[in-house]
Amino acid sequence: MSYKDLIKLRKLYDLKQIYRANSVEERKESSAEHSWSAMLLAHYYMSKYNINLNRLKVYELLLTHDLVEIVMDDNPLSPQNSQKRYPEEELNAVPKLLSDIPKFYAPKISALLKEFVNLDSIEARFAKAIDAFDAVLQEIKYKRDWKGWSKDFLISRKEPLFKQFSMIRKDFIELVDFLDEQGYFE
Repeated sequence: MSYKDLIKLRKLYDLKQIYRANSVEERKESSAEHSWSAMLLAHYYMSKYNINLNRLKVYELLLTHDLVEIVMDDNPLSPQNSQKRYPEEELNAVPKLLSDIPKFYAPKISALLKEFVNLDSIEARFAKAIDAFDAVLQEIKYKRDWKGWSKDFLISRKEPLFKQFSMIRKDFIELVDFLDEQGYFE
């Protein structure tokens, strides 16, 4: 690989500069940090329940799933944000992202992004469920960030993503019940 490809690859490092609504101490979490914690959460579930998935595929999907945010920015779920991003919008951003990375690497990144957005495999659906659950898990430490949220809103938006993964759904419901008991919701 030439130094020019490495310089182009550096474009994907820009994910470290995309900030999410989730907190980390007194700052916001980067999308790159979220990708790491989502991979850790996936590893936890696949290990605990010995889920029969292609682990490498899951990790690749989670590693790359938010790369379109480099050109689109984050679009956080919140009761105040009615601007839901649609899969077509993310897929339309892929060529812009790929134009700046090494040409030989672009097809691999493109295929992973499309698989994740379209939920084309069991691994993509698992990665999407983990992506959704990771944000909730991250925010346990930051009760102040839950202003305006309701239990019903959170369940209505996240639970459908867990329908294929009963163990994640069970943990999600238990966690949301705990958050409710602890006064996180208004």
